[in-house]
Amino acid sequence: MLSIFSCVSGGFLLHRYQVPQYIASASVLFRDDQSGSGILADELAAFEDLGVINKKHNLENEIQILHSRSLVTRVVKDLDLNVNYYTFGRPIFHQKYEDAPMLLNRISDDAETAFFGTWIVEPISVDRYSLRRSEASNKLGEFAFGDTVWIKENAPWVLNKTGFFSLSLLNKPYRISILSIENAANYYLGAMKIQTVGKSSSVISITVKDAVPQKAIDFINNLIVQHNEDAITDKNLISKNTSDFIAERIDYITNELDDVEGEVENYKQNRKLTDLNSEAKSYLEQSNAIESEIVKVGSELKLLSMLEDEFKEKYQKDEIIPNNLGFQAEALNDQINLFNKLILEKQKLQFYSGERNPVIIDAYRDWE
Repeated sequence: MLSIFSCVSGGFLLHRYQVPQYIASASVLFRDDQSGSGILADELAAFEDLGVINKKHNLENEIQILHSRSLVTRVVKDLDLNVNYYTFGRPIFHQKYEDAPMLLNRISDDAETAFFGTWIVEPISVDRYSLRRSEASNKLGEFAFGDTVWIKENAPWVLNKTGFFSLSLLNKPYRISILSIENAANYYLGAMKIQTVGKSSSVISITVKDAVPQKAIDFINNLIVQHNEDAITDKNLISKNTSDFIAERIDYITNELDDVEGEVENYKQNRKLTDLNSEAKSYLEQSNAIESEIVKVGSELKLLSMLEDEFKEKYQKDEIIPNNLGFQAEALNDQINLFNKLILEKQKLQFYSGERNPVIIDAYRDWE
C-alpha cells in the first residue's frame, strides 16, 4: 500500500509541477514550378535517369534550408520569441503569449545584451509598477506603464499594458525572461523536427514542441512564410536579371534599326523608288518582307551570341542568366530555366548550410 501511495503521490506531483509540452504540426507540398510538361519534363526525367538531378536530393535540400539556423533566427526575430512572459501561479509560473497582460517594446539588436536574463515586474497600481532583476534584491525603481526606462545608455525599456491586464495582477510578481536571439534559435532548432512523408512524396512534415500551443503554430507558419519570401526573392532576381538584359538588347536593336532605316531611305532616294507604279510598290513590299525576315533571323542569332557571352560570364560566378527572351526553340528556354534552378539551389544551400555540409558535398555531384 505504501508503494502504491508513493507512486500515486509522485505521479500527482510530477503532473502538478511539470510544464506541459504541446506539439504543432503542418504538412508542406513542394511543387516544382520548372518541371511543367513537354520538353522540359522529358529532359528532367532524362537527367534523373542519369543521376544528374535527384528529386529526393531536392527535397532534402529544402529540409536543410527550413532547418537552417539563419532561417530560424529570422523567425525568432520576427515573432520576438526570445522574450517570454510568465504570470504568478501556484505551484509554478504560467507562460503567456497572445494573452500576456504586459508586453515589452521590441528590443533593438544593438541593445539586447543589456536585457539578457530574468526580470521581475510587480504592478503596484493600474498605472505603475516596480522593476528589478530576479537575482537582485533591490528594486531598480518604480515606473509608469509606457514610460521609457534607461537600463543602460542606448538600452531603453518600455513596458505597456495590454487588454489582458487585470487587478488580480496587482502586487504579484510578473516574470519576463529575455534570451539572446542565438539561444532562442537554438531552442527552436532542437524543438523542431522536419521529415519527408513517404519515400516518393513531395510532401514534408514540420512539427514543433512548445509549452504554448499557439506559439508553436505561429513559429511553423512564420517559418513557411520566410521560406516562401526567399522563393519570391529568387524569382524577382531572375526577373531583374532578365529585365537588365532586355534593356541592353533594346538599346542594341534601336541603334540597329536606325541604321537600317537610314539605309532603306537612301536606297529609295538613290533609285527614285517613290514614283514607281503599284506593281513596283508590291515588289518593294515583298522585298522589305524578306529583308525583315533576314533581320529577324540575324537579330535572334545576335541574341544567341549575347546570351552565350552572358552564360560564360555568369557560369564562372554562379549567377543566373536571363530567361523568357522569346526564343522560338522551346528546348533552349527550358535549358535556361533548368540552369537557373540549379544555380539558385546551389546558392541557397551554400548560404544556409555552409560549404562543408554533407548535403552540399553530395549536391555538388549533381551540379557538376
